[in-house]
Amino acid sequence: MILKKVDQKRMLVLSKGSRLVLLTCEPYRVSTHPAPRQACAELEAAGGDPAEIEPDPLIRCTMDYKPVNAAAVGIWDGRMIRYRHTFGNACMMRLSTRSLFSFEPVPPR
Repeated sequence: MILKKVDQKRMLVLSKGSRLVLLTCEPYRVSTHPAPRQACAELEAAGGDPAEIEPDPLIRCTMDYKPVNAAAVGIWDGRMIRYRHTFGNACMMRLSTRSLFSFEPVPPR
């Protein structure tokens, strides 16, 4: 895949399992994230730091242990962002990161 040069101040590559997506905030059309406006708004409220996203108060999770790895790397307002976390399960990831990692991983072959 070839990406054209984009004058971008807010761009992250997100991974969950074996799936990668590109999140760009303005222009959204370059993004491969399924909900870029929502994910960008949540990151904006967290100052660009995925670890600072406010947990969703409406989500309740079980304590089942089915680990999910999530990572983000990119640029936010000129700062390098590096984030990596292993969540106990997909619900805990959704609770903690809202829509940021709301995309399906590629199933194993």
